[in-house]
Amino acid sequence: MEYELSLQCQERREVPVAPSSVHSLSFYTSQDSDEDVRQRLLKESSRSLLEVGANDVISGPHQTADGARRSVRHIDLCMRGEQQGQVGEQASNIGVYVPNDRSVVDRMLAHLHVEDPELVYVAELPVDLANASQQQNSLQHQGLQQCPFANIGTVRDALTWTFDLVSTPSSRFLRSLAAYAFNDDDIAALMTLQVAEAIYAERPHEHVTIADILDRFPSVRLSFAEFFQIVPPNSPRFYTVSSSRRLVADVVSITLGLCETDRLPLPRCSSYLAKLKQGETVRALFHRSSFVFPFHDYRPIMLISAGTGIAPFRAFLQDLEHEAATSPHGHRSAYLFYGCRNASVDFLYAEELQRARDSGVLEELHVAFSADSDHPKQYVQDALIDQSKLVVRHLLEDEGYIYVCGSQAMSRAVKKAIVAAIFRHPEYSDIAIATQVDAERVVAQKLAEHVIVTELW
Repeated sequence: MEYELSLQCQERREVPVAPSSVHSLSFYTSQDSDEDVRQRLLKESSRSLLEVGANDVISGPHQTADGARRSVRHIDLCMRGEQQGQVGEQASNIGVYVPNDRSVVDRMLAHLHVEDPELVYVAELPVDLANASQQQNSLQHQGLQQCPFANIGTVRDALTWTFDLVSTPSSRFLRSLAAYAFNDDDIAALMTLQVAEAIYAERPHEHVTIADILDRFPSVRLSFAEFFQIVPPNSPRFYTVSSSRRLVADVVSITLGLCETDRLPLPRCSSYLAKLKQGETVRALFHRSSFVFPFHDYRPIMLISAGTGIAPFRAFLQDLEHEAATSPHGHRSAYLFYGCRNASVDFLYAEELQRARDSGVLEELHVAFSADSDHPKQYVQDALIDQSKLVVRHLLEDEGYIYVCGSQAMSRAVKKAIVAAIFRHPEYSDIAIATQVDAERVVAQKLAEHVIVTELW
């Protein structure tokens, strides 16, 4: 391979240049750090740390028609008082960070020649960056700033939580390593445009990491401070929060759908979360979303979902319960349409949904089962067609919101059902509905006005 890469480089000989340092790093030992550094480190260590209060199976392992093995877990994460105040009104998504394995971290400590993994660093972004493009391209603006220990931590903290050490390195990252290599063959190989493809072709059945690359090119020598400037940040995995902070202020819930096949194992974050035990901790941060309960007005809501798409609507129902207890008007009208396969297998939060209906929090609950011998085969869009008059009256006469959460395919079917319902009941429309195209225009307008709101995957 070295010979092939050298041939490819003969016509393209570039001198590698180390990337400009975006962050300025200062280092402190535990003995010479001052009180301010110690307090900042303590605050950062606890900023994103949440304790697992529960991790329960709510839909046991079962095989679906596509051959996949599926299950669903409900996870409660406990927040301390100061953390509750940091969560904004529109933070309905939670980003979970998966730590790098200790063995991977230890390999990187060796490659970076770190003598003291507990050395504390402080990373600062200079106020007078050279130019706007440098600022735009910095890791600070690629997600690093939100990562745990992005600004202060120990070297081991950063290699565990802040950086992505397990994803396959990009060609851009590999070429940046050339500036730190001393061997001409290594430099030539790393500067090749197709360096990533050539390296991975050597090991087609293996997952290659940054540590593997540094094993492959032993003349690459860089410090932790230099590595900090070029390594990609650890990207969080986002989940929709399935609990209301108004009703339960100190707990945030996640509804975790697990799906694996013989060819595709569980995703890394899903596997990590599924194994967490009560009392263990996870690092996560909250993010804004437009898919939130409409506290700003009192219009009725219709909720439509299938499978784990019920997650945000569990939170909505708790918001309705809180609204009923605190608003002088009581709670608004609410309807829920939910699609699942089997009542005994994946009717998620069945008791909570039925209790919401029985208590009047939900005006109507319509559940469609697609694979249950005790119920007629029906999908959620079929239930909408069955209740087409209710759907159109809610949307057009009552000017209510419609929230849709689920897969792209489910959303397309739901949109068609709403169009069909409007075409079937044109009497509720202020404009003439003579054709299906007219009905489609109404739905498009409601989507543009955010009266119909979607969260899809």
